[in-house]
Amino acid sequence: MTIHLKTRPAAFTLIELLVVIAIIAILAAILFPVFARARENARRASCQSNLKQIGLGIMQYTQDYDDILPAAQNDGPWASAPWHVLIQPYVKSYQLFKCPSNASTGAVNNTTGHTADGVPAAGVPISYEVNGGNYPGDFNGRRPFLWYGTYSTQNSLASINLPATTIFVHEQASESEPMSYDLTKFTGTVNGSNGIKKAFVNHLGTTNLLFGDGHVKALKPSATTSTTINMWTIDNANLGGAGAPAAAITGMGTAEAYIQ
Repeated sequence: MTIHLKTRPAAFTLIELLVVIAIIAILAAILFPVFARARENARRASCQSNLKQIGLGIMQYTQDYDDILPAAQNDGPWASAPWHVLIQPYVKSYQLFKCPSNASTGAVNNTTGHTADGVPAAGVPISYEVNGGNYPGDFNGRRPFLWYGTYSTQNSLASINLPATTIFVHEQASESEPMSYDLTKFTGTVNGSNGIKKAFVNHLGTTNLLFGDGHVKALKPSATTSTTINMWTIDNANLGGAGAPAAAITGMGTAEAYIQ
């Protein structure tokens, strides 16, 4: 007598296949945000490394120029050369001026067309600005870096009263100016377009800042100004007494909303 045994087909049933797909989808929904956060953490660390090296370049520059900080813009090696070019002999890389999280393809003002001076054909990438310019300006106090067209004498390192809490260089997502001389550099629009806001570069809700003592820290913009501190001026206060001016506090709050 012949016995015939029934064998199970070597295939998934529809229910089993749907269960597997559902499990994969759930795992993907859990893991993708984790992967994205890990990637942005790596980009933030790379940006912080850029700023650390920029800080060393600024310090080396001051050692060669009697402890005087570089101008936000200067006359050499060509007219209105920005600080990026002035510290180039010390950092020796224009790639340092590009944050990996910054999607801008623009260039810092007055840096295109100087390939003979070692500048990339596309100019210096937009990512970093020095804290300086107009005085007293919207931050109501003297800033670390001065615009050569306004002042002939730049600040010295000795004039920075509280270097550990004074911002030297900050991130900028789309502004082509080499310095942040007023609050519109953080709260205005690019070329008058209401759809493209000027803003800090976003690293998980924070932005990287280089301070006067050389350390780099990621902070929310609103943390840089309060009723007790103003990290944008060399004495961390406004000219009339302790605390940041109200316009700066409001402006940083707006800039935090625009962070991109």
